[in-house]
Amino acid sequence: MTDNTELKRLAEAAYPGPWCLENGMNQVRDNADDFVCDTGEDEPINSAFIAAANPAAVLALIAENESLHAQHARDSGELRKLCAARDSARRERDQLRAEVAGLKTGYEAYELVNAELKAENEALRKDAELHAQIQRAAGELPAGWEIRVCVEHESGYVELWDQDGCEVDFPNSCESLGLTVSDAIDAAMGKGEKS
Repeated sequence: MTDNTELKRLAEAAYPGPWCLENGMNQVRDNADDFVCDTGEDEPINSAFIAAANPAAVLALIAENESLHAQHARDSGELRKLCAARDSARRERDQLRAEVAGLKTGYEAYELVNAELKAENEALRKDAELHAQIQRAAGELPAGWEIRVCVEHESGYVELWDQDGCEVDFPNSCESLGLTVSDAIDAAMGKGEKS
């Protein structure tokens, strides 16, 4: 900021304004019609400028300048606060992005583990179903009847044998070994009761 202290002191000590030109000529006078200065006959523009740049005008410009500098200082302080808040918000945003990325990765891992557990659970459910049907067969098959569960690599089948040692065809769902054993038990019970 320009130091206007000396200019302000001089403006306050000079004849107070406003000033005017004497009949549009080269003499400048104040409101009390006191002579301020004479710029010469051939330079009326200088006289007009000197009249316009009177102490009142200079003091008003200095006051406006000081006011604008004070406003600038206030605005600069506010701008610094806003910039700091913006930077803080950006850091928080970046941190949240990183957390969301971590959560996505964690969620994807959870989904993978969950899918594996569901598959394992389904396999165990089928094993439990087969076990339950074998237990049922042991208690409900008619005397002399047999159910043979044959297992191969990635497949299996169920055979039903009657009390005479003959293989019996039976309708079955073929959905799982457990359900097929259940179908065989039902077939044996139906045919075994008729014999």
